[in-house]
Amino acid sequence: MTNISRDTPLRLRDAVEEAFPAGGVNVAALHREIARGRLEAELIAGKHFITLAAIDRMRELCRITPASQPDNDRLRNRTTVQHPSGPTSQEILRTRLRMLREGRKRPKKKEQPVP
Repeated sequence: MTNISRDTPLRLRDAVEEAFPAGGVNVAALHREIARGRLEAELIAGKHFITLAAIDRMRELCRITPASQPDNDRLRNRTTVQHPSGPTSQEILRTRLRMLREGRKRPKKKEQPVP
């Protein structure tokens, strides 16, 4: 497109082509950002219009800072993921070893008391 300024109202499909020429974002993604309140849009005659300046502001809101990213060292050193009320990895290992010795593929179901 030619003669487009940062404040020219664009239909969503045209804005996608102009702002994201390499792809990765589509019209549906812009609709979601409008619904989330991160992308300012105008609704004229039932059609959404946005500006490239609005996309720049949205990108600022979507930017991830290093402080908000997970601590990779902490995640890398984590050995097991355990639910607080679930069995420990040692208990799971013992159960699997016992099942192998007994030749079973699944653990025995606990018997429920008859009411």
